[in-house]
Amino acid sequence: MLRMKAGILCKIIFCVISAGGLLLYSACTPLEEEPYPQKYMNAEEKAALAQQSPEEKAERKRYACATVGSGHVVKIPKEYLTSWIHYVGVDYWGGKGWRNFLLWCNDRASAISIGVKWPELTPVGGEALDDESNNSVMYIYHSITNAQTQNKRNPHATNEIHQDNITDLRYYWRQVDQPVPKDLKLTIVYRKDLGLYQASLNTTLDEDNLTKLYKKYYYWHQDVQGNIDFMAKCTDYQLYNSSCRSSYDPPDEEMYMDIYHPMRLLKDWRQLEQKSWELVQYFQVKKGE
Repeated sequence: MLRMKAGILCKIIFCVISAGGLLLYSACTPLEEEPYPQKYMNAEEKAALAQQSPEEKAERKRYACATVGSGHVVKIPKEYLTSWIHYVGVDYWGGKGWRNFLLWCNDRASAISIGVKWPELTPVGGEALDDESNNSVMYIYHSITNAQTQNKRNPHATNEIHQDNITDLRYYWRQVDQPVPKDLKLTIVYRKDLGLYQASLNTTLDEDNLTKLYKKYYYWHQDVQGNIDFMAKCTDYQLYNSSCRSSYDPPDEEMYMDIYHPMRLLKDWRQLEQKSWELVQYFQVKKGE
């Protein structure tokens, strides 16, 4: 899959196994920005572009800006971005991604992806996100735009996703050249070292052949009321970098966050979660600016 970000061409390879397995990233190489594609613009869009001052164009070349979640306006230096900001209503699959050149802070984003080094939170820039030496983390901020919930997350949605993740563990066995074992058993334990529940699969069959490539795990945290407020799906590879996709919903926000990180950073899940929200506040445009 090729994803264009302003000023950088990134080849991002997703090998998805059972909805969230191996996530590989290649390095990004500098590329000249595509000029404004005026041949695709209508008269109103051309007029809007013509009204941009040289200072505005310089700012848009350096930053990307959008509204995310419950009205948070964020202006992000482009060296943090791992792909274009995805704005609501833009048909990216239909080749309309060039409209990003016309959209700005007041336009709502459906997804914003940034890459940082952990724990410094400095931009990954042109480095490979899967570099073992820099503990790279990718945060994806998703606005909730489902009209049926009036832009609010269904209070039962997290529990439904939790049950789906438990079910997805069973698809692990569909990746091997054998039928699903009849004695397949789900094992759930509480990991005191992580402060998380862990679900995994066990069988009496010879696991040397079945799990020589990878093992899948699912983790979650419950608050004092028993509600699930953090989830992580991890794949422990024998030959590749083991990775996780974690997610959580900030309280009272019209957004949720995905965090892609090396599995060895799962022990830092509270900090990974906390810093994701601090980055939103760091990039947030203050009133009057």
